[in-house]
Amino acid sequence: VATELRESLEGGETSHFCILDSAGNAVAMTQSLERSFGAKVVTPELGFLYNGYLKTFKLENRKHPFFLRPGLPARSNAAPTIALRNGQVKLVIGSTGSERMVSSIFQVMTRLRFGQAPFEAVAAPRLHCTPVGEVLLEAERFSPVSRRRLERAGFVLSPYPAWAFEVGGLHLAVAEEGNLIGVAEPRRDGATAAL
Repeated sequence: VATELRESLEGGETSHFCILDSAGNAVAMTQSLERSFGAKVVTPELGFLYNGYLKTFKLENRKHPFFLRPGLPARSNAAPTIALRNGQVKLVIGSTGSERMVSSIFQVMTRLRFGQAPFEAVAAPRLHCTPVGEVLLEAERFSPVSRRRLERAGFVLSPYPAWAFEVGGLHLAVAEEGNLIGVAEPRRDGATAAL
């Protein structure tokens, strides 16, 4: 099973793929340049673009954990993941979506752990909490009660429409009871294939 996602040039510049085969071989790979064409610099002898991660530093809010200061490494959100159980690959997962990569992966893995089927776990509503208390969420897919509870807890809600491109672009391959299952993000332009 192979799943792949490449964000469009309008929406981003990250690609992710998952591969899982019947022999237990697995690959999870996320490649990102940060902005379209990264730093827009190429070393001719090497033939690849350098990433533009210096753009991820924050310049306005000194309290933000990624405020530009000496010695702080540029942040990367890439989190391609391979999960094992008893030495066997059970899950290959990863996402596009900048800061929303890790939160998307965590939410899907949590749903899988509590018994949700792979496609339902990927398709479920998502949210993302920023370091400054903002919650980005597919608002109309969350109940009004859930939204009010978040607001009462002091979070500022930034609503996105249902099936929003902005909440991450997750891909998943699962080994389950002798079957290999691939799931492509329904919010974006991914695909799955059995080879």
